[in-house]
Amino acid sequence: MAELRGENPPRVISVLSSIFRNVAEVNDLATQRPPAPQHQASAFRGLRRPNISVHSYLQRIFRHADCTPTCYAVAYVYLDRFTRRHPPVFIDSLNVHRLLLTSILTAVKFMERIHYDNAYFARVGGISLMEMNNLEMDFLFGVGFELNVIPFLRGSAWEQPPPDLPSYLYKNRIVYLAMSLTPSVTELILAEFLYLQYEDAEKPIYLYINSTSTTKGDKKLGYETEAFAIHDIMRYINPPVFTLCVGNAWGEAALLLAAGARGHRAALPSSTIMIKQPAGRYHEQATDTDLARIGLNNVKAELVILNICNISLRRLWTNMYDNWFEKDTRLPKYFSPREAVEYGIIDKVLIATYLKLFPAGHNKTIIQTAQFLQVLYNERDSADPGAKIQSIGKPVLLRRYGAIHTFMFSVIVELMARFCLMVLDAIGGACGYGELGRSLNGGDVGAVARLYRNGTGCGACYQVRCTHPQFCNEDGAKIVVTDYGQGDNTDFILSARGFVKLARSNMANELMAFGVIDVEYRRIPCQYPGYNMMLKVTEHSKYPDYLALIIIYQAGQKDILAVELWQEECREWKGMRRAYGGVWDMANPPRGPMNARILTGDDSGQSWVQLNGVIPSGWKAGVAYDTAIQLG
Repeated sequence: MAELRGENPPRVISVLSSIFRNVAEVNDLATQRPPAPQHQASAFRGLRRPNISVHSYLQRIFRHADCTPTCYAVAYVYLDRFTRRHPPVFIDSLNVHRLLLTSILTAVKFMERIHYDNAYFARVGGISLMEMNNLEMDFLFGVGFELNVIPFLRGSAWEQPPPDLPSYLYKNRIVYLAMSLTPSVTELILAEFLYLQYEDAEKPIYLYINSTSTTKGDKKLGYETEAFAIHDIMRYINPPVFTLCVGNAWGEAALLLAAGARGHRAALPSSTIMIKQPAGRYHEQATDTDLARIGLNNVKAELVILNICNISLRRLWTNMYDNWFEKDTRLPKYFSPREAVEYGIIDKVLIATYLKLFPAGHNKTIIQTAQFLQVLYNERDSADPGAKIQSIGKPVLLRRYGAIHTFMFSVIVELMARFCLMVLDAIGGACGYGELGRSLNGGDVGAVARLYRNGTGCGACYQVRCTHPQFCNEDGAKIVVTDYGQGDNTDFILSARGFVKLARSNMANELMAFGVIDVEYRRIPCQYPGYNMMLKVTEHSKYPDYLALIIIYQAGQKDILAVELWQEECREWKGMRRAYGGVWDMANPPRGPMNARILTGDDSGQSWVQLNGVIPSGWKAGVAYDTAIQLG
C-alpha cells in the first residue's frame, strides 16, 4: 500500500478527469449514434447520471483508495484496451464513473503489493459489493486479461514498446508453467485456462512445462494440492490440453504432463522427466506431526491414483495386480524422453515444430525426411554406428550423425519455404466457416494476422497482387479472409489455388518456388452473384438452448461490429457474444421466429440493418437461412 500523501492530488488526476469529461460530453451530445450492444460493457451503464463530477469522483478515489499516480496511468491504458476490444462501446456520463472505478481497482491490484479489498472500493465508489465484484469480472474479461503495461521512452533505444511476451503467448493459447507450484502460480494458471475456454471452447490449449514442481533443490516451495487443482481444471474444461515438456517436468509437474490429451503429450529431446513421492518436512509437536503424516499419506494416495490414471492404459492393464507405480516412486525415478514414452507418461518426442505443421500427402519429401530424422533420433544409441535405417525407401549408411543431421535440416529449410502455403488446407479455420471455408469464393481464400482484428476482418475481400513483374500478372487474385495465420512477416497466407492465381501463364511453379513474395493489396467490395446474405446456424448449436450464428455471403466491404436478437418478453434488443472469428452466440436465445439486427460499419460510419423473422422458431444446426437482402 502506498504512503499517505498530501491534500493536493497529482497532475494525472486533472489530466484524466479532463480527458474523460470531454469524451463523455461529446458522446452525450451524439444523439444519432446507435445504442451499444448488450455485452460486458452494459453492466457499467447506470440508469441516470451521477451527481458527482468526474474530477470530484477521481479526487475522492485518490483521497481514500491510497494508490500511486502510476496506477491511474495504468488504469487509463486498461480503459483504452477495453474500448478497442469493444468498438461499439461509447464512454458517456452514464458509464464513465463505473469504468474509472473498476479500471483503477484492477490497476491497484495488479501494481500494488498491498491494497484495499473490493468492499472498501465499493464504499469509496458508492456502489454495492456485489456490483463491484461483477464489474471487476466483466472488466477483466473485457480487456482479455491483458494486464501487463510496459513503459518506454521515445527517442531512446526503445522507440517502440518492447513486446509483451506473456500476452503474445496468451493470444496463441499457450500457458507456460515455468515456476514452482505455489498458490500464486496456480491461481494464474487456473484463470488462464478458464478464460481460454470462455474465448473458444473447442480450440486446443497448449501447456508448456519447465518446472521442478513443489521443490527447488532441498527446499520445499509449494504444495501438491496446487497440482491437483490444475489437474482437475484440465479435466474440467472443454478444450483439449496439449502438453509439452521443454526442460524439466519433475514430480507433480510430470503428473500435469501426463494429464494432457492422449496423443498430444510430448517432450523435447533433451528434457528430463521425474516421478517421486510427495515431500514433507515437519518440526512440530508429536500430535501435529501425526496429523501431518496422515495428510501426507492422503496426498500420496491421491498422487498415485492420478498418475496411474494418466499413464498408458496398456501399462495399466498389464500391471493391474502389481503396485508398480508405488514401487517406482520409493526413490525419485528419472526418465529420458524416449523412456517416458515407453513408460506411458508422454506419447512422442518432438524434434522440431515442422513435424506437426505439414499434413501427410502434401509434400512426400518433407514427410519422409521427418520420418528419417525421427528414426535417426530413436536409434542414436544403437551399439552399431553403421546401422542401416530403412525410413526413406532405400538403406542409408549412418557413419557421422552430425553430418547427417546438418544435411537433412538444410534440405528441410529449403522445402519449408516452398511448401508453407499448403498448411492452410485445414478445414474450418479461426473464422468458423467450416467446410464452406474451403470452397468460398471458388477456393480463393487466405489467412491474415494484422488484418484479422479479433475476428472483425473475417469475410473481408482483398485484391492481392505480387510485385515480381517477371512472374506475376497485373490483376492478381481476389481473396476472402477465412482464417487467422502468422507467416514470416507476411500479411497473407494464401491457399495454393489463390497463390497460383497471382502468377503469369506457365509461371506458377517458378512463383511457388519463392514461397514468400512481396505483394500489394487493397480492400475491395465482396461480390456473390446469385446469393443473398445468409445467417448460418453452426453445427455445434443445440436447439433450443444454445444458438451460434455466422454470417455468410456478405457482399460489400463493411465490417460486422455487433449482432443482436429481439427479446419479446422484456421488449429490448439483446446482444450476441462474438465467440470467435465471425461466430456470434447466445445461450437461451428467444423462442419463436427471431428478429435480428446487425451493426455494420466502415470509415464513413455505422448503421443498423434489421432482419425480421429471419430465424424460424424450429431452427436447426447446420442450416443457413436467407435474409432476402444483400449489403453490397
